[in-house]
Amino acid sequence: MNSRYKYSFIIPHRDIPQLLSRCLDSIPRREDVQIIVVDDVSSPEIVDKYFSDIEKDESVQLIKLEKSNGAGYARNVGLAQAHGEWIVFADADDFFEEGLLDKLDGHSSDAADIIYFRAKSVYSDSLQPSPKLDKRNQYLDGILGTSKVEAFCKYFCTEPWGKMIRRSLIENNSIRFDETPLANDYYFSVLTACNASRIQYDNTVLYVYTQRKMSLSYKYSGNTTQLSTRLDVYYRVQKYYDEHSIRYIPFYRLSLSEYRTGNDEFRNIIKSFWQEKGISVFYAWYRYIIGKTYASLFGITF
Repeated sequence: MNSRYKYSFIIPHRDIPQLLSRCLDSIPRREDVQIIVVDDVSSPEIVDKYFSDIEKDESVQLIKLEKSNGAGYARNVGLAQAHGEWIVFADADDFFEEGLLDKLDGHSSDAADIIYFRAKSVYSDSLQPSPKLDKRNQYLDGILGTSKVEAFCKYFCTEPWGKMIRRSLIENNSIRFDETPLANDYYFSVLTACNASRIQYDNTVLYVYTQRKMSLSYKYSGNTTQLSTRLDVYYRVQKYYDEHSIRYIPFYRLSLSEYRTGNDEFRNIIKSFWQEKGISVFYAWYRYIIGKTYASLFGITF
């Protein structure tokens, strides 16, 4: 193991080189910082025009994949090359706030396995504030200083970004990303959070999430393929929660939310999925109501 790295930044990328450059510019260069960019087969025009500058940057390890397998696979490739004590993920269209390394250094000796930070959202083109993360941040503001913060981070901050994760937690538990077209980070985030011996939250803004119309997360379940993928991933997460007596209900929240939209195509997909898993409509509603009641009485109501 190359022990000289304190932090390994892992950034999957495809066909947004100018935004990638913005992301890279927000990461200060230092001898104990490893930066890994995994390119998921960008178009030849992009590679020829923009990658020469990145390749000249000795601080950046650029890995060009030969076959496109999505961001989950790209992050797994990055993990295989990471040597830092702490892993920090970023999406190529996002960036970090100033003072990034000072914020990370302030927690690098902490006993926690994961340090969660506050994030803010802006529109990518104008950098004007976006409401994307407003509800999350308002909720966190209301529970600061209470035991609910840890539960909220564990079960609702389920993106890979906006946190620093001890690499030994990932490796010792053999945790990797799903290699699905979307929602590939959800199960990874759940497993890291639930296997962490201790987590912390720092209300300092570390990460800037940018909202773009072309982003996969811009529409939650925009078509039948996306819905089917999300159902598969959320069902796996729900099984994990049920097996470990964790009372949150992401699968039932997702499936009933989409079932109630009135979209007949979505309803048929969800009904077929329920039938395949032996779930009746009555049971789906039962789990949803019990889960909401439990959250209201004892837990997180976000």
